[in-house]
Amino acid sequence: MISVFYGKNDFGIDVEINKIRLSIAPEEVRDVNSVHLNGDSMTKSDFLSSVFTVPFMSNKRVVIISNFITKLNSKKSLNASEWVDLLEKLDEVPPTTDLLFREADLDKNNYLFRKISESHDSRDFPLLRPYELKEWIKDRVAGMGMTIESEAVNLMVDFIGSDLRTIDSELKKLSLYSEQGVITVDDIQIMVAYVKDQSIFKLVDFAIEGKNDEALKISQILLDYGSSPNMIVRMIQRQLRLLLIASDLRNRHVKVSEFSQRLSISGYPLQKTLEMEKRFDFSRLLKIYGLILKSDIRVRSGLMSDSSSLDLLIAEMSS
Repeated sequence: MISVFYGKNDFGIDVEINKIRLSIAPEEVRDVNSVHLNGDSMTKSDFLSSVFTVPFMSNKRVVIISNFITKLNSKKSLNASEWVDLLEKLDEVPPTTDLLFREADLDKNNYLFRKISESHDSRDFPLLRPYELKEWIKDRVAGMGMTIESEAVNLMVDFIGSDLRTIDSELKKLSLYSEQGVITVDDIQIMVAYVKDQSIFKLVDFAIEGKNDEALKISQILLDYGSSPNMIVRMIQRQLRLLLIASDLRNRHVKVSEFSQRLSISGYPLQKTLEMEKRFDFSRLLKIYGLILKSDIRVRSGLMSDSSSLDLLIAEMSS
């Protein structure tokens, strides 16, 4: 079997490849009969030796090649490379080898893709639409032998978005925690620990990029699920403080390996903070931090309610 899996739904491709891996060989020899090659650095010798090797104590082996078709995007580039006879070699792939080409994003006019697709399987894995995503969550939970409340599904989609890998990871945790085989809204609020942090990342991102409506939507979601306006402002303030410190550390050429200790964060929060810091100017971050302090003064002096001041702060951050 020769197949091309392509598209932006990276997790969906992973799931399908894993199904194939599970089916090809017993567990004890599965790894030795599974080969992953990077198309950017793969040589013709790598390809031939991997594809034409006989399976070990199994009837099948699988060879997965990533990001190869994309780089040979025309007949001219194919013919000018060492892969000029690739299509002929594909016809010789033995039935004992499942050959999978994996591409993140693929132009369907790509010459090599079109030629392979003429006689072999190709599958597009697009990102899921909102209604598809909700059904996917329900199906995933059902596959774990559980059910999930409709409002709990909505909450996961609101907070996490279309990141299937993260959703799947959180569902696995929830399946261990939830009682009576039902995942509830309360379960998610307790167990999905990173949710508020992620929402604040999104809120700050949207606001600084001038996307006021999107930032207000995230703010409302946080309010709907128990955060007070003051708590949201404090979370925004904390994130801005981290961004300012990270920006200062970078400007002083401090090693990135030391950032975790200096910021007192690690893992996902550190990763997102460093990603955001690179995109925003220090002076703009400093200005926004000043707006947060003004918002605090408005509320403390009684000039504005905490909810109105929060909305105004987000609008000021977006301007």
